[in-house]
Amino acid sequence: MKRQKKHQSLVPGEMIHIYETKSDGSIKLLEPYENLPSDDNELNKALEEQNDSFSDLLELEAKFCK
Repeated sequence: MKRQKKHQSLVPGEMIHIYETKSDGSIKLLEPYENLPSDDNELNKALEEQNDSFSDLLELEAKFCK
């Protein structure tokens, strides 16, 4: 079995800053989690809602379009 080489990021996590634009026009720095960008942001929340809606549609299709 071939061993995979362990990779490191070229940019340290402490140097990465990600911001989020809020609906009121304000800008917020997203707090990191263990030197990684946090998943707790508006984009991920919107994607989760869209994925849930799509999953519901697939269930309806499976139920009514056999």
